[in-house]
Amino acid sequence: MVRNPLLSYVVVKIAIINILVYLVTSGGASIYTNYLALNPLSVYQKGFVWQIVTYMFVHYGFFHLLFNMFVLFMFGMQVEEAMGKRKFIFFYLFCGIGAGLIIFLVGLFTYFSIGQLSVTLGASGAVFAVLVAFAFYYPDAQILLFFVIPVRAKYMVLLYVAYDLYSYMFRVGGNISYVGHLGGVIFALFYFLIWGRSARRGRVSRIVGEVQKKHQQIKDKADTEQDLQMKRDIIIKIRAGAAVDDLTDDDFQFIKYCHILYEADEPVEGDILEQEMISNKQFITEVRKFISLK
Repeated sequence: MVRNPLLSYVVVKIAIINILVYLVTSGGASIYTNYLALNPLSVYQKGFVWQIVTYMFVHYGFFHLLFNMFVLFMFGMQVEEAMGKRKFIFFYLFCGIGAGLIIFLVGLFTYFSIGQLSVTLGASGAVFAVLVAFAFYYPDAQILLFFVIPVRAKYMVLLYVAYDLYSYMFRVGGNISYVGHLGGVIFALFYFLIWGRSARRGRVSRIVGEVQKKHQQIKDKADTEQDLQMKRDIIIKIRAGAAVDDLTDDDFQFIKYCHILYEADEPVEGDILEQEMISNKQFITEVRKFISLK
């Protein structure tokens, strides 16, 4: 059975959870409004503290869900690869819940000061945190703003933050939780202030590890190819009538090395020189046909 590599990403699993929650709650608006969406007054008066977590998995419409999951899918995979799965899960929940706490505090303050209450739902806070993380790991990556204008990731995030601040201060777009967006940004910055060095160090260590592993693979392949060529050269020499004294010191030492490690014979079908690989046992077996090894 072949596994789909996409399903190995935490980002995809988060998207699936959001889609399933949307399908379950799309038929009953009162359920997710009263119990799953973040209502600061319900958290404060009724103790619905779980709403600080559940709000980020609930969406009010298909396009709301589609936009959030599209952004998460586009940027989250690379962030997950940079962080690792466990750290990404922690980061996503940490920032999403942190954004929820800010929404709760600001919402409660707004309600008691001017009597205005807003109910919040959606993964936007956590998704904005993922954007910040992308800019942290890949600051100079080129992003097509509005699918047209090329902008570096670090500048794109600054533009979004500036727009959210402006929109919140001047009440632009009443159905968008700019507080949630800014909350996700704040907790993402908080995360990198605390764990930023270890995050970069961890990424560098992974890159160094991958480079070392690749280098070792190349070295092993080169050593194998070199050994194979040497075996073929020696077999050709002894088949042509060369004795031990006629071999070079390198040839002789190589034969002795293989002989010490592999004393047992291993039969070969067909011509050994036609094989893609020649094991040390097969090599010694062939040499013994022409040269006596003690």
